[in-house]
Amino acid sequence: PVTRECGVAFDPRGLPGPRQVSILLERDWREVGFELRAQLPWTARRANLLISGLELPIYSREPYWLEIGDDLVLAVNGEMAPCWRMELEHEGLSSALALDWRCGRISSVVRSGYIQLGDRVQILNSPPEVTIPPGDD
Repeated sequence: PVTRECGVAFDPRGLPGPRQVSILLERDWREVGFELRAQLPWTARRANLLISGLELPIYSREPYWLEIGDDLVLAVNGEMAPCWRMELEHEGLSSALALDWRCGRISSVVRSGYIQLGDRVQILNSPPEVTIPPGDD
């Protein structure tokens, strides 16, 4: 599960806030690998989610929303910056990730849900209506 309280299950960094869930685009990761002439697993980037087949806005000042599967909704809040660990994975990785939001996006959970490999991902034009159960606010 991915929840408003904990982010992605078992991720100690998933506390509520703008960086609760990190998203990496497969296209961006492939471009970085091509530039570095390296085949690195996407998990080297330490992102929570890898999304394929979808273009996301870059340089967006306004948040937007992603619906993943039937229930999960994330508010995309901005660009993820590369951390110092990227250079430990491969020389030049931090610099390659720093271009055009290729390091990924940061997001927060708006509506909790379960996700699985192959789920549909779509950009929502407006925030979803969210009902918060009594006692969860």
